[in-house]
Amino acid sequence: MPDFTYMIEVDWGRNATFGHASADITDYVESFTCGHGMTAPGQNFAAPAQATIALRDPDSDFLVGRFLGGAFSQLLKRGLLVRIRMTDGVTTWVLWQGKLDEVQYPSVNRQDAPGEGVGVTLTCRDAMLELLDAEYSPTLLLDASIGEALTDIFDSGVVQWPYPAFTLDVSELDGSDTLFENTFCNFDTGYTTIAFLGDNADAGRGVSAQQYARQLIDAEIMGRFWWDAPTGKFKFLDRLHDLTVSTSQLITIPGNVIEAPLSYAAQLANVINISYQPRRIGADNTVLFTLQSLPYRLQPGESRVLTARYATEEGVKVGALEIVPPLPTVDYAAVYYDDGTTLSRGDTAGSNAIDATNDVYVGFEHGASSAKLTIVNRGVHEVYLTTLQLRGTPLETFSTMTATANNPQSIYDYGRVEKTINIRLLDDDALAQGAANLLAAKWGDPVERVDRLSYIVTPATKTYLSLDVGERITVQQLTPVARYYDADHIVVGIRHSVNASARQHRVDLILDLTQRLSYFILNTSELAPSGANTEAVLAL
Repeated sequence: MPDFTYMIEVDWGRNATFGHASADITDYVESFTCGHGMTAPGQNFAAPAQATIALRDPDSDFLVGRFLGGAFSQLLKRGLLVRIRMTDGVTTWVLWQGKLDEVQYPSVNRQDAPGEGVGVTLTCRDAMLELLDAEYSPTLLLDASIGEALTDIFDSGVVQWPYPAFTLDVSELDGSDTLFENTFCNFDTGYTTIAFLGDNADAGRGVSAQQYARQLIDAEIMGRFWWDAPTGKFKFLDRLHDLTVSTSQLITIPGNVIEAPLSYAAQLANVINISYQPRRIGADNTVLFTLQSLPYRLQPGESRVLTARYATEEGVKVGALEIVPPLPTVDYAAVYYDDGTTLSRGDTAGSNAIDATNDVYVGFEHGASSAKLTIVNRGVHEVYLTTLQLRGTPLETFSTMTATANNPQSIYDYGRVEKTINIRLLDDDALAQGAANLLAAKWGDPVERVDRLSYIVTPATKTYLSLDVGERITVQQLTPVARYYDADHIVVGIRHSVNASARQHRVDLILDLTQRLSYFILNTSELAPSGANTEAVLAL
């Protein structure tokens, strides 16, 4: 690779500048692999982006632990920013950036000198695993787009990139640590809108931030979420993004390509079931709680705390957007007696009851799925509550439903192949059915496609290094006959493998066929035309 220079840097100064005098560790590197995006067509949520860097370390500069004293022994820490770049002297490409996650040393006999351990492997990953481990309490959002809901996750600080922000009792007041700011997300708005998010579904326990993000991406229906290693940002593309990319770079086979395996019918399904949960924001002033054990007795000066769980008249549990402060005589009422009368459960007050509503205080604390009611008898008489209720705006989540679509022609031609998809956050009947129709049409027509395209970086192919996830390429196979294969694809993943001794840089592009991303207009496009490549984009 005489025309290219590689730079592997570690942010030893922990300030995201790579300004440390020893930041460049390229001289130690024997080989590296790195990649980001999807690992296969059809995926919508990428696995953690990873880089593996193999070092030759004859002087044990990277050794820590029992043998201290190497050049980097006091600097080597998990979580340091790592960057991989390359240049041809004119253009510089950032191939990957992420955090140091693990250091592996060779197996060395305990009697061997430290310097005999010559191989060290650095494993670096993005922040995706931090999403998996982080607990997130979703914010209540109304009519929220997928991009808005995703942004809320990262605005909460569950992931802080590249380093943790100012922390009390750890950071110096006049130090270099900064307050948290979300600057590492680049999101489309998204086309799916959800009636409400962040309701009582997590029962107050919080959820895995990654699991919640996956559910959001599923609801976008063929959206895409990944860590974009060259820019160091999380990215989200909406479901129409790929279809609106008109610029396409031509790549011919054989040409500069070393591998481009063709596959056929790799993803075939002609009966699609989409399970979803409809949601609705109910009417204002709906009664969400009624105390059943009435009348309810309180001694003079007595205070009681009750938990009011929100439910419909049918007893179905719901969340609440708003709760109306309880009003005397409307939401609660009480009586007392001066003749010694007592009331049992289910008894009515009777004509000798004396109104004591003003002697009773009712306070409440509004939660997502229940409220805490504090009831105090401030009078001098024993009182009986005869009415106690809460009114508000319900957030209703209904039972799981299923939208089903089939492709009769595909079933006839290839047999019945059924696929069930659970999109928990999808709440719209029409969108669920439209998605099922779309997928039955797309997946019911088996197609020939290139899932992966590989090339060696040379002066002739270096222009391909500018390709990023979400960009379109045209793949043409010119043999054994002219235009044997000619189709547009979307780049959904990128892998780099560089070996210094072999002086070779291989790039693998993971591809998805644009024919599989086409959208159909009902009553206009055929549902499953053989070999069609329509790109109508109004169906969803």
